[in-house]
Amino acid sequence: MIYYIMKRCILLEKNALLEKIIPIRRMLHQYPELEFEEVKTAQIICDVLTKWSVPFQFAVAKTGIVAEIGTGDPVILLRADMDALPVTEATNLPFTSKHEGKMHACGHDIHMSCLLGCIALFCENPPENGRVRFVFQPAEEGAGGAEPMIAEGAAKGISAAAALHVKPGLAVGKIACKPKHYYASPDEFSITVTGKGGHGGYPHMALNPLPIASEIVSVIQALGQAMKDELCVVSVCAINGGTSFNIIPETVTILGTVRTFTPELRLKMEEEIGILAKEICKKYEAKCDYQFRKLYPPVYNEPNLTELLFETGVEVLGKENVERETAPFMGGEDFAYFAKEVPGVLFHLGSGGCAPLHSPEFLAEEECIWYGAKTLEGFARNYLKGEK
Repeated sequence: MIYYIMKRCILLEKNALLEKIIPIRRMLHQYPELEFEEVKTAQIICDVLTKWSVPFQFAVAKTGIVAEIGTGDPVILLRADMDALPVTEATNLPFTSKHEGKMHACGHDIHMSCLLGCIALFCENPPENGRVRFVFQPAEEGAGGAEPMIAEGAAKGISAAAALHVKPGLAVGKIACKPKHYYASPDEFSITVTGKGGHGGYPHMALNPLPIASEIVSVIQALGQAMKDELCVVSVCAINGGTSFNIIPETVTILGTVRTFTPELRLKMEEEIGILAKEICKKYEAKCDYQFRKLYPPVYNEPNLTELLFETGVEVLGKENVERETAPFMGGEDFAYFAKEVPGVLFHLGSGGCAPLHSPEFLAEEECIWYGAKTLEGFARNYLKGEK
């Protein structure tokens, strides 16, 4: 009998929270905004926090928000990203995007909703000791909003950090994670090969950069294959050059990405790709302009925090709903900057059998908001309890 009463109470709590948060989530979904443009998004969140009497600071890193509940130390930071993608939505939802060519195709509306749900739970029952800091971060998709937020004090005084990311294909009600290396450094490179343009009928009077670029691509792909056992991915993703069937172009540009997990391997790949490209260009007396752009550092999940997350997941969701992942992910996440400041953990939240991330048809199941909010809440409480 006690079991069924407890189950009924949890169901009532779940329904009440979803009833409160889902309308907010749908509003956030309708007004997606790109990096550092999240003005309407921030206004929606600020209005909710004001209504709930939660103190907050706005305009951290332009459009970011920092809120807190509790008193004293320690302080744990929970973060959600705010920005959308330049994708035209194709879900046919009644609350589909009102911003043409913009969509929450990476689930950041769900992330914000989970964090708001967590705030709602802490409003009802504040932490017994310490503080929970809630960070709504702009510009995760490319520009990197975590670094400027940290520079403006968002992480000051914290001792741990956590965040979640929806995972299509993982059932609603489940979470997944692994300790140590979790998300890669998503670096970019460009190689511009400059030869000598000319007439397609007189190739001997030109220096065609296309065959040279093709050789560079083949060598880079071979390098990537050779590194596959070292937690490294190298992908050539674009070759741009030429405008006509009978004109030899002067330049060709190669674009690609390198994914690594250690500073040493990151530096090694940056140097080796440059050396290979320059040597091939030199062989044909072509010019080579090589650029390597370092984006986010890798996400490292601190092992003790990861174990605490697993324990929390078992408490909140049940042992059968907590998955221990074995392989790291080659995507990038600028939560890495928070996890460099203090011990951190990023985990996956099951969003159901929906279309892939960044797809115009991506649609997470809204029920996952409850499980994300409860996991974040439980994790923060367990952390603060253990740090007394």
